[in-house]
Amino acid sequence: MTPAAKFGETIEGLDIDGQPLRAAVFAPHELPESTLPRHPCTGCPAPCLQAVAPAGIVDSASHLRAREACIMAPAEIYLPLQRMYHYDRAAGRRALCALYGVADEVAA
Repeated sequence: MTPAAKFGETIEGLDIDGQPLRAAVFAPHELPESTLPRHPCTGCPAPCLQAVAPAGIVDSASHLRAREACIMAPAEIYLPLQRMYHYDRAAGRRALCALYGVADEVAA
């Protein structure tokens, strides 16, 4: 067992491609080995980089343009409701609550 990490802290060895794990899976039996899928950017001409703001400054608008310019992983483009929630949390919550017919208890 590895030691517990505090929020925002990385434990060496508990990351994938430099990103800390967000979850762990525990199983009562050994799971079969698997390989990581090929990174979708490998071999790509990177049209997304032309969509990023000059000087490589990545703000929310250029991040969104980069996702929309991606030709290798089109499934990663945000849907309109995801985009709204990600970039305008309050409006996104209202739209989700309206869609599912529930009250927004956080806004109250």
